[in-house]
Amino acid sequence: MKNVVIVGAGLAGLTCARRLQVEGVTCQIIEASDGVGGRVRTDVVDGFRLDRGFQVLLTAYPEVQRWLDLKALDLQEFWPGAKVWNGSDWATVADPRRRWTDLFRSLSADIGSAGDKLKVVQWALQAAQGDETSHWTQPETTALAALQRRGFSTQMINAFWRPWLSGIFLEDELSTSSRMLEFVFGMFARGGTAVPAKGMGEIPRQLAGGLPEGGITLNERATAVEPGRVWTESRGAWRADHIVLALEPGAAAKLGVEDMPARWNGARCLYFAVEGRQERSPLLMLNGTSKGIVNHAAWMDAIAPDYAPANRSLLMAGIKASVQGDETDIEHAARAELAQWFGEREVAGWKLLRHSWVPQALPMRQQLNRIETGPIAPGIWRCGDACSTASIQGAMESGRRTAEHILRWV
Repeated sequence: MKNVVIVGAGLAGLTCARRLQVEGVTCQIIEASDGVGGRVRTDVVDGFRLDRGFQVLLTAYPEVQRWLDLKALDLQEFWPGAKVWNGSDWATVADPRRRWTDLFRSLSADIGSAGDKLKVVQWALQAAQGDETSHWTQPETTALAALQRRGFSTQMINAFWRPWLSGIFLEDELSTSSRMLEFVFGMFARGGTAVPAKGMGEIPRQLAGGLPEGGITLNERATAVEPGRVWTESRGAWRADHIVLALEPGAAAKLGVEDMPARWNGARCLYFAVEGRQERSPLLMLNGTSKGIVNHAAWMDAIAPDYAPANRSLLMAGIKASVQGDETDIEHAARAELAQWFGEREVAGWKLLRHSWVPQALPMRQQLNRIETGPIAPGIWRCGDACSTASIQGAMESGRRTAEHILRWV
């Protein structure tokens, strides 16, 4: 039986290994960092669980349904909808398909017209019944143009769609492919939005837990790749019949292999520790004013209590993708805005736990076409979410598809 070496222990590499394992193919993952997960990691700081950038799991992702034990992850779900800050007060826009008690509040909220809200419900009903792969063949434009084509008002787009989608696409202009919009909205319409009780890092940890002991070597940095060999800093040559580069765009070129263009959207958020644990809203909070630097926020302990120690709360404030500058200046500006949302006295006592900045958080997808899996050199393969949708689903799907192509050769 031939063997496979996978470079990279992110979701794509882990899923590739799991799929190969099902068929009895021996594989070894080597990972340069000290843990699995790639961009999906969780750190514990002063008893708080801080994901590296604000991330959520959409339970409707097909690969999530295929590979993860969702019950074991103990998923904690956001309420469907959002609270929108209009400059002086909060308005609720919720999904009445799941919480009928929010119907009146949503219809009466000063966010778009009643027609706008009915369009959202109609779109959600259509998306929930549609083909989960139809986005690949739909006519392509920008996400903004697609929303305008659906008839949403400018006020609804700026107050709700722009901040909500900016938090997903990690860009403020909604220049992301309309195909990506259709894919993402379909996943939201079909399932829940959640985080594992112990943090997003539990997802790759669970995938890794299904592999044989010794199947992952951490702190092993690849330095070069050639057909049949992966060279690393500490061990030298790893021999393999097939090599999978489960790496970010741009990384393979450093190993001497043909690579994909590297264009990225970054993710920035601030994590604040708050004394006391009062009743908080488990809804995502959006900045609907088009002003300031804070795009969205969430009380993470209201969604998943284990994200914060007892008698303390964790506030995540997502910063707009276009914001750059000194971290201290960003913190001061964010605090000033959050003081309008929650009160100056409250915010003054918050402790900044981390200024999380992930410059390579999401591959930029202004055009969305699935990159067909095939060897980029004899016995050398590539996978990752840049080959599919820029998402957890895309990473896992790419890893599985790469494994299935390799299985035709072994």
